Amino acid sequence: ETPIVTVFPSPVKDRLHIFSAFEESDTPAQLIIYDISGRLLFKESRPYRNEDEIDFSQAQPGVYFVHLIYKEERLVFKVVKE
Repeated sequence: ETPIVTVFPSPVKDRLHIFSAFEESDTPAQLIIYDISGRLLFKESRPYRNEDEIDFSQAQPGVYFVHLIYKEERLVFKVVKE
């Protein structure tokens, strides 16, 4: 069963919010962001939380792919930056 994860808003201006039904844990989750050309822009491991946010304020307008890796789940979300 795949947990429900919501990533919003898209298009994003400043902050991208992530809400999920994963159980909170000190087990690290990875957040990875690539631009449309596949260039790695952001990679961070942090304790997993049901609510998180990513600062997109300095990102250039365009299309990005946000990867959330937690335990055995790997989810990818397409996000547009205004």
